[in-house]
Amino acid sequence: MNDVAVLDHSQTAMDIRAQVNRIQEVMKEVMQKGTHYGVVPGCGDKPTLLKAGAEKLMMTFRLAVDPEIEDLSDSCVRRYRVKTRVTAQIDGTYLGSCVGECSSDEEKYSWREAVCKEEFEATDPSLRREKWKRNLKAPLLQVHTNPADVANTILKMAKKRSLVDAVLTVTGASDIFTQDIEDIPEEILNRGTSVKGESSTEWHVPNYGPDAGQPFSAVKIDHLKDYLDGMERSIKDPKKANFLQKNEAMRDALKDEIAKRELPVPAEKAGATADPTAGAKAAEDIPITQRDHTDDDPAEPYRVKLRVCERTSQAITHTFNTIPEEIRQDCFSEYQTQLKALSKKK
Repeated sequence: MNDVAVLDHSQTAMDIRAQVNRIQEVMKEVMQKGTHYGVVPGCGDKPTLLKAGAEKLMMTFRLAVDPEIEDLSDSCVRRYRVKTRVTAQIDGTYLGSCVGECSSDEEKYSWREAVCKEEFEATDPSLRREKWKRNLKAPLLQVHTNPADVANTILKMAKKRSLVDAVLTVTGASDIFTQDIEDIPEEILNRGTSVKGESSTEWHVPNYGPDAGQPFSAVKIDHLKDYLDGMERSIKDPKKANFLQKNEAMRDALKDEIAKRELPVPAEKAGATADPTAGAKAAEDIPITQRDHTDDDPAEPYRVKLRVCERTSQAITHTFNTIPEEIRQDCFSEYQTQLKALSKKK
């Protein structure tokens, strides 16, 4: 029996175990998270197999695919159905087939953000809309997409869905990977429910980099700062003006999380079993001039937060108002200093 392609008409339990081990070995040694597979927030821990990962499994088990395309389009919609036949590269043995479909009527393909407000206003009312999304302060201005502009994308997506499904089915990898969760619109995917079914509004980092799609709480502060730098660059990039609102909302959330992390934990709140060096480690991230009296002044952490919060009068005032009333007066001088510094910059 071939020790790579263990796809045979009759397999023993040892053969099946060998195939599962091979998939897990390739996943661990060859595949990269975010490139070949990824975990979608709010959908459990099972990774979703991406096209690049499916191609790696095809190489591992020496599979050949033959897509058959069915065009179901009409004058208003681009729609394709693709049936992927899988055979063994060595002898051409038929192993199975699966179907995938995609349409320009899907949410992510039927609408796009308007280039500018003028384009939105000049578009026929029946072909435009305002759409609200979580954590955005204003609705997105969207116009209907021309189906012809996304025809090739629709075809490629149908082919990808069919390919991934076929590879998962033929290799028996559905217990390791799931499929197509990344194609579900975020409004359906994340309806404010966490994995445990509890209400959640936790932010997740962008879907790239070493922590792609992970919740803020699972990402190191140094990585959060890297994502913040990326957001700042994107906001300044005129080519990404269509995503300005999203990027600004993400930037603000990252700033809030970083500021929260950089606050030292008061010793009396740390608990009896807390690491005795935790306060010192947290303080190491704060410049020496900002931690002179952290140990004996409970107001100092809040003064630090005032210094690192977003530099707008609204943000500074909001931060000041979140300080406990019993020590708010101790922070008033710092509050005035930050407002004065802001006015001088303007």
